[in-house]
Amino acid sequence: MSISPRKERSSPTLIIRNRTRPRPEQVYSNFTFDEGSLTAGTQKRLRNRFLSSRLEVKICLGISAALVFGLLLVYLQYRCVITSSSSSRLERASILLSPSGALLNNSKSPNPSRSFAESSYKNELSPSNLALLNRGPAYNPFRTATVPLVYRTVLERLDRLWELENAQQEALTDPSSSPLTSATVPLLKSETEAFSSSKQTPTILDDICDSDSDHSDLAPDDDDGQRRRPRRCRFLFPLRIAEQESKARIHLLEIIQTAQRLDRILVLPHVGKSRLGVCYKWGFGVYYDEDEVVGMLEEQGVRVVTQEVFRGWLELRKGGEGEGRVLRGQVVSLGVGATAGARMDSDRDRARVEIPSLVSASALGDGDQWNGLVVSVDDQPVGDIRNDSRFPRCFADRFGGLMRLDEFVPLEIYPSPALGKVLRTQPIGEEVVAALGREDVWRASRVPRSSLEDREMEGDFVIEDLDPEILLLNWNMRYPIFMQPFRGTISYAPFLERLVKTELMPRLPYLFIHWRMEGVSKGVLGDCASDLVDTVARVLLSHGTGVSGVGDGIEKVWFAGDFPVPVSDYDKGGDGASVSPGFIEKSGTFRDFGDEHREAVGILVDAFREGGELDKWGITDLAGEVEAFRRRRRMEVDLELLSDPGVMGILDKMIGVEAAIFVGGSKRCARTSSFTKQVIDGRREKLKDANHVQNVVEYFG
Repeated sequence: MSISPRKERSSPTLIIRNRTRPRPEQVYSNFTFDEGSLTAGTQKRLRNRFLSSRLEVKICLGISAALVFGLLLVYLQYRCVITSSSSSRLERASILLSPSGALLNNSKSPNPSRSFAESSYKNELSPSNLALLNRGPAYNPFRTATVPLVYRTVLERLDRLWELENAQQEALTDPSSSPLTSATVPLLKSETEAFSSSKQTPTILDDICDSDSDHSDLAPDDDDGQRRRPRRCRFLFPLRIAEQESKARIHLLEIIQTAQRLDRILVLPHVGKSRLGVCYKWGFGVYYDEDEVVGMLEEQGVRVVTQEVFRGWLELRKGGEGEGRVLRGQVVSLGVGATAGARMDSDRDRARVEIPSLVSASALGDGDQWNGLVVSVDDQPVGDIRNDSRFPRCFADRFGGLMRLDEFVPLEIYPSPALGKVLRTQPIGEEVVAALGREDVWRASRVPRSSLEDREMEGDFVIEDLDPEILLLNWNMRYPIFMQPFRGTISYAPFLERLVKTELMPRLPYLFIHWRMEGVSKGVLGDCASDLVDTVARVLLSHGTGVSGVGDGIEKVWFAGDFPVPVSDYDKGGDGASVSPGFIEKSGTFRDFGDEHREAVGILVDAFREGGELDKWGITDLAGEVEAFRRRRRMEVDLELLSDPGVMGILDKMIGVEAAIFVGGSKRCARTSSFTKQVIDGRREKLKDANHVQNVVEYFG
């Protein structure tokens, strides 16, 4: 039997397509070869292609993992921010609002650091802790997420702090929401820093005075180891300050010095309508550089606080949530007349207690003529403050229920009329300070009660102080009362200065005219206007001695004064007497203006028209530049602010300081004004570091 031979097993045929992209004229070609015919080069290419594909997969997986990890980090950070914000707000509440001054936390909460706990216990804030408060809610990876135990009263106080810190911003949308929001600062919308409170003004009164419950003779040691006197919570609260802004700023320096001598905390006045006092619309920082003023006063040991903080602090005390009790207030009127600026009710006689003279008798009087300082005491305390002319109208709503006015009767301090003009050269400041610190004055003004004999029990507090905690001051003096002026100045608000330099001020150099017409005889106004034109022409055109070349490069003349009609309102085709009915009040006391004043300003405006003596130059004023600024709309601005008489005077003053030439009026043609003196003094300071200010001052009339 024969066995057929084994057939060799044939290998399968592989068909491989060419993977190169064929050209259009090419077609895919098929070819065959045996398994054994695969070359080593082909195997290597297949292996490299496999490795390349695996690397691409790894890269894709890595990118996906990175994206997932990033999303996870964002989520964790978001959770930390929420936890940190809640912890930060509650921590601020425990620091600022705790009745005992300690942190409010339960036994499970971690204790704060030693330095922070000590400062919180004293209800004082170190610079680092104060910076923490100013920074507000922020992410802090080191902050614990444990929430301390907080009661409803703490939440109410926190809500009150929020209202105090944000009242200005909230009032932008609802200016009539509450008396507190009347402190709104309607600044340029781009000046966002002006809407916040001052960086240096204390946000709580416990930063600047000690607790009423501290009856120790001396407070704890200072950093230098010296024992210091306790900082008592005694206040000097100006209700009214006489005269308009330029002079009121001088009076404010006298009030600051009075607060310093009495060791009382000064409550900064509000401002508006070129006045300073308790009831005006805007806060202190609208007219003045609050940060600079506060820093300057702190260096000299004067403590200050804003009205908003003061009012909030009084509300907390009245509600029983703060340490202490409702404070006692007393009205003190200081002035040059028998009523010291506070008009008495005509239907009621007031008894007076004469305190012995505090000013040395002079040779002015004969016989029984009184030559001293008179301190008069009313016979009964304040009744209805809404109908009492010694109080501004808003006082009853804002502060009336926050202090007791029934324990001390009002005081009046005024120099004897016999002194007359001697007051200008014989300061009485030291005597005024002595009168306000005399025990017999306080005893005479204390309301007698059977249950109140200079000692009163009220809760856990023993009241032994004869003097009231709050002096409500009506300041009606016309001259400085201290021999030495206060060492410091009150600068104007930085945002007003930026507005002048960036938007309102003409191109340098320019000439500045200041003419205050109030009180000038109407019969001489026309002659004074003609003399003003001659003076300006002489300065701009003259090449004589003294003023040679000072007018070179000047294109604009700026006109400022108390006349309420803008120069741009004069009918350009008329005779200068026909003006539009628009009026802008620049002075709160200039009411008696008429045709003579219009014609005088018309003479000046005519000189700048075609064919006039000054037709080569242009004339403008603040109202015209503000209108041009409004049309440009470079930024949103509150026109009510720029039409305020005080703001207009400040802007004019700043522009006058920067002018190359200043022209003012003589006593015959213009009212003597502190405005002119302050501009000249400012130019003298500018002369030290500004080449364009030549301090050339001319007078007309």
